[in-house]
Amino acid sequence: MNTALRVNNYAAIQHDKVLKVLPLADAARADTKVRVGSNPEDVPNSDEMYTWVIPLKSVDANKLKTELTPLITPMIAADQGSNTLVITDAASNIRRVVEIVAAMDGNGVSTSEIWVIRHSNTPAHPRPQS
Repeated sequence: MNTALRVNNYAAIQHDKVLKVLPLADAARADTKVRVGSNPEDVPNSDEMYTWVIPLKSVDANKLKTELTPLITPMIAADQGSNTLVITDAASNIRRVVEIVAAMDGNGVSTSEIWVIRHSNTPAHPRPQS
């Protein structure tokens, strides 16, 4: 349902047996379920609205918020003190953001390589033996 409502900038928030349809901008302040985590697998792949707190390990929350803002809806906040991002959106969109954050915060595939170089007495260009 949220997928259809989202096209018109609305969201449905369910609290117990009551379903509220609100403007999308008001959904961030609505009574949504709050979850914490940085593992994309923990985020449901649904259109249900959540507020998700993403703890960061090494990336600065304000910097990451600035970098993510063009990619996502405007319902994102950064808390410098706890170094976390807070996002309110459909779970499927949050899952995408958590996947991006995991890759940027060192939880994803690392591109670092370690090269071990050992000193040797072997000449750089060995001479043929006669």
